[in-house]
Amino acid sequence: MSAPKAIEIKEGTEITFDTLTWREGWEFDHPSILLRPFVKYYEDARDHERIVEDIMLDLILGDVEPDNFEEDAGWRGFRLDTLKRRFAESLKGKTFPKAWYDAKRVTMRVVREKDGELGWEEVKK
Repeated sequence: MSAPKAIEIKEGTEITFDTLTWREGWEFDHPSILLRPFVKYYEDARDHERIVEDIMLDLILGDVEPDNFEEDAGWRGFRLDTLKRRFAESLKGKTFPKAWYDAKRVTMRVVREKDGELGWEEVKK
């Protein structure tokens, strides 16, 4: 369902990431989701920075796994349209005392490292 769109990875490419975490009743771990540039669900307490780092590394290595949201998260009762709405609300500053939804948007740029390999840096706006 949420296979990554073709993203050309080369020096100067900028990619915007939308991530959402929430802790609704989860005692130890908590779910999180990448909503942009494609959908990928995590159940293992990944924070925003780790999601972005993992995906950037996968994109540079050309090793991005497609996600099937319905299979990976839908069975838990999570609805993608609801999570997208919670993302937008949280990004605008709404707080969620029970579920603790927390949204982040960050843009990363592919750069050439000193050793010649591709890496990334955050685009400060």
